Amino acid sequence: NFVWWIGIGHAGTLISAVLLLLRQRWRNSINRMAEAMTIFAVMCAGIYPLLHTGRPWVAYWLMPYPNVLQMWPQFRSPLIWDVFAVSTYMTVSILFWFVGLIPDLATLRDRATHSIAKIAYGAASMG
Repeated sequence: NFVWWIGIGHAGTLISAVLLLLRQRWRNSINRMAEAMTIFAVMCAGIYPLLHTGRPWVAYWLMPYPNVLQMWPQFRSPLIWDVFAVSTYMTVSILFWFVGLIPDLATLRDRATHSIAKIAYGAASMG
């Protein structure tokens, strides 16, 4: 199931990349849907390493963090690398999605009537 959700996420990224490489002018809405599909698929895939530990309430065991006992996760475990892969893929997908939204956020900033909305959309659209 984990690999299936990652595959669905790759499909969204592939759709977005092909439309970008072919320089299609009508790609904006489809690109947003494909990137959103990727983000939701990666969120679904992120549940599986948590469930495969058998103890979802101790999910923090999957992340390397300094602690008093000097205990670290087993880096030879595939679950740890699944966590790193999902978190990296999620970060990159959110960045691709956000970069595509910047022109739309700038349009919303220009059309906003309330000053707080203008400031919020201006910050989100990177000025």
